[in-house]
Amino acid sequence: MKIRPPRSYDVPNHPGLKSSYQWRPGMKDIIPRVSKSSLGQLSFCAQQYFIKYVLGVKEPQNDNMIRGTNVHNAVEDFYRTVNVSYAASMRSYGYDTLLLYFMKFIPDKPYTLGEEKHLKRFFTAEAQRFMTCENDFFLPIINEVSLDAVVDIDGQLVHLTGIVDRMFADENGKCHIHELKTGEFSQKSSAKKWKSMREEMAYYAYLIKK
Repeated sequence: MKIRPPRSYDVPNHPGLKSSYQWRPGMKDIIPRVSKSSLGQLSFCAQQYFIKYVLGVKEPQNDNMIRGTNVHNAVEDFYRTVNVSYAASMRSYGYDTLLLYFMKFIPDKPYTLGEEKHLKRFFTAEAQRFMTCENDFFLPIINEVSLDAVVDIDGQLVHLTGIVDRMFADENGKCHIHELKTGEFSQKSSAKKWKSMREEMAYYAYLIKK
């Protein structure tokens, strides 16, 4: 029986080197591939990790995925198109006028999965932040950017990859990573979800540093 070669991906900035979720010891020119999602899946359930990342069985798209994608796209477009100078001129007219301007960035689409509720909440928070934020520090310095790094872990090269939603810099030179979430938190699951989110932020912080 002919064995299929592992699904592999070129490693950016490392000519000839590939990475794969199907990596196993002894592979030539292929190193382990790790993403935030694959790491979280492995921690949650090794069997699901095997099915999804090793066997390559794709998870069918559900309403949560569609809602998340729609909200992420709208937020990404907002930061790419918002006119900071124009928004700054509205401060003298008050918060409500600025909020009305921000709300115009909600896409005119027939949303059916609660996207508008999430976007209104988001733009309300951003309008509040803009009222006291210096213009130069309002926009993110990273906006939906794919990052890659090759690190040495106990003598084994590993390819880390991921898409960082956003990173902001402040007037003190510090950077802050923001991960956009559209899922609902419940009292029962909040502790577990907060732990998972802290681990995600730690992964992205490590990826960015490397």
